[in-house]
Amino acid sequence: MLETEINNKAYQFVGNLKIIEKEKPTQKKQKGSIEHLPVTDISDYKITDSPSFSTSYMPRLSDLKLIISLREIEYGFEDNLYIEFYKFTDSISKLPSFQDKVSIDYIKRKSLIWILDVYLNKKANENLLNFLLQKLENDTKTLNYYYPVLNLDIEESFNIGEVNFTYFTNEYFDKFWELCDKKVYTSKKSFDSIFRNFQGRVFVVVTVFAERDKGKEISFEKACFAVDILKLLSPTVFHPTEKCLIDLEARIPFKSEFLSKKINKEYEFSINYSLNRGPFYISKEMLSDLEDTTIKFLGKATSLDSSKNHFKKLIIQPIKLISKSIGEKDLHMRISQLVMVIESIFLLEEENFKMEKKCKRRMCEFIYASNGKKRQDLFDVLSDMYQIRHKMTHKSIREYIELKKLRKFQIHVVEVIIRLLKHVEKINSQETIINSLDSKIKTNA
Repeated sequence: MLETEINNKAYQFVGNLKIIEKEKPTQKKQKGSIEHLPVTDISDYKITDSPSFSTSYMPRLSDLKLIISLREIEYGFEDNLYIEFYKFTDSISKLPSFQDKVSIDYIKRKSLIWILDVYLNKKANENLLNFLLQKLENDTKTLNYYYPVLNLDIEESFNIGEVNFTYFTNEYFDKFWELCDKKVYTSKKSFDSIFRNFQGRVFVVVTVFAERDKGKEISFEKACFAVDILKLLSPTVFHPTEKCLIDLEARIPFKSEFLSKKINKEYEFSINYSLNRGPFYISKEMLSDLEDTTIKFLGKATSLDSSKNHFKKLIIQPIKLISKSIGEKDLHMRISQLVMVIESIFLLEEENFKMEKKCKRRMCEFIYASNGKKRQDLFDVLSDMYQIRHKMTHKSIREYIELKKLRKFQIHVVEVIIRLLKHVEKINSQETIINSLDSKIKTNA
């Protein structure tokens, strides 16, 4: 949709805006667990002159109705018009001026503010797109987003590509207290209770230039991916039975709980806590060994633009799946997922014949092109992993897993990713790799 079409379309929504009659509240007795939940009283909150938003479910359309309220009056559209409005705002979000800078919810809400203003004043001071651009200019900022990482201890800060891993020191918070507004934080005790729990915890830091909601969305995705990359270096890769619990705290709870109660003791139970604790410590020495090689190449993945190059997407998705696999405690399931990874790399989409043989031969050629003994050893490991995957997936049989072989398999899968990233600028497509490997295999046959 062209910009002129968007601005003209916006005025049609002004004509369709209407006051929504509030439904009379009905006294409905809550039952079951809901009846016993604590209730928050918000009756003392004052009504403001700023627009506010609420949503209600539209069963017929399986979507939410966005309602804008001003001075206790609610405004919105007929239900069937909301889908058209959402498609309209989606088209705005794809314009170059807004893409990657603003969330779709931001555009929906700001558009409704403009529509309501024109509706109430019977005129527009500026068209919708100019209004949105002005709002975006005010609301777009460069921010550092800090996400706590669970089960990671580091000796010093380091980067993986565009993303930083760091921590707050005791000295930082001492200086923070010294410079902070004492009218807000009136006592050292209250300051410490709010901020000191962040001291010494490791954070992944992502810098984003965007509107706040979009910034949260982009930064969280990048932070997740950075931690996924870090998992490729975790001890679990080298020791398959060791649990990998490195993750953003937003994706894994630090602790969980359950209750236990004796059958003959109705009013007596025990509270049981389970901690997801398994620290991964990165020392200066380890960082020094990895920074110029492994971390350098893995860091390239944080800047890949998969939207413009399918091959780069072919690297990003396997990293995410390997990360998920490393965290999988069921080793049979882990093997199955890792086989999926190598097949996504070494098999073309249209290939459905002799898939196992092709995948194994190509991976062995990719890793050990000039070492026949090691190539054969890897081929045997891959054959064993395929057999375990086949028996579990198709026969529901769990074959015995030799941890030595699983260790080699995991290490080589990660090695494939590192080598792809090492040469990512030179590789145009998956077909380029496959054709090159097949040509070498044919020559050596």
